[in-house]
Amino acid sequence: MTRWLSVTVTALLLPLACAKQAGGESHTTTSQGATESGEPTDTSSSSGDDADDADDSDDGVLLLIPADVSGLCSVSELSLCDEIAQDCPESEKCVPFGFDDCSYPRCVPITGDKPAGEPCTVDAQAIDDCDGDSWCYPGTLGLDVPGVCIPFCQHSRQAAVCDDPSLTCVFDELTYHGVLGCRPRCEPLTPTGCEPWERCTFTHPTLPEFGCVLAGGVVNGEVCSSIQACDSGVCVIAEALLECAGASCCSPWCDVLAPDCALGLECVVFFIDEPESTVGVCATPPP
Repeated sequence: MTRWLSVTVTALLLPLACAKQAGGESHTTTSQGATESGEPTDTSSSSGDDADDADDSDDGVLLLIPADVSGLCSVSELSLCDEIAQDCPESEKCVPFGFDDCSYPRCVPITGDKPAGEPCTVDAQAIDDCDGDSWCYPGTLGLDVPGVCIPFCQHSRQAAVCDDPSLTCVFDELTYHGVLGCRPRCEPLTPTGCEPWERCTFTHPTLPEFGCVLAGGVVNGEVCSSIQACDSGVCVIAEALLECAGASCCSPWCDVLAPDCALGLECVVFFIDEPESTVGVCATPPP
């Protein structure tokens, strides 16, 4: 795993789990086809693999990361695919699809020719009018906001990149729980360039970059369940905060060169792949 946080700060972050189901199971399927409505059927095959991998290196830091970000619900008779590999049949593309409380990547026909950056429309089955290199974001994910064609990420989940250097590969852990695509890079201390319904935070627990992701709506000081949940900070375990009503709460970003944290908290630095970055989070001083 890429070491993108300092040892002390890694221990502050809330361990992230991929699955919603009790027990943290991830589900897979080997059958293909779909019902007319696209709704998953009740029968499915699931694996008992843990949904999390742990970094158990000698420094004693434990950071849980998602092992599989595709298909959080029990699905069968569906053509699952990989959003980065784009492994669908010819004339189709792999896009994020949300159906009620179920989300997974699915193959859909390429019916449009709009390039990335163009406004777009999408139907209930995730078929859009974008070209074969992009999809209509946020698509079927339940947000009543204008759609725009965004490029697919490239390379692999462990080292996802975008062809445009001003963009970064964004994963979602609130609505879709998978790879969304390429969104603008941003700076948490001076967030600009994101849509009003997005916020600037880590693009994924294992990627050392900041990007525009779907907003979670949790304010600083309130209980959170993931990094992305916080609107203007990051999710920190209660032990690293002075007050928190749950296992973890949102704590604000801070500038290590000009800290402005509450009394008793310090601006603890994040080490990311940007040497000039001064981004930190307000937390109790490390031991």
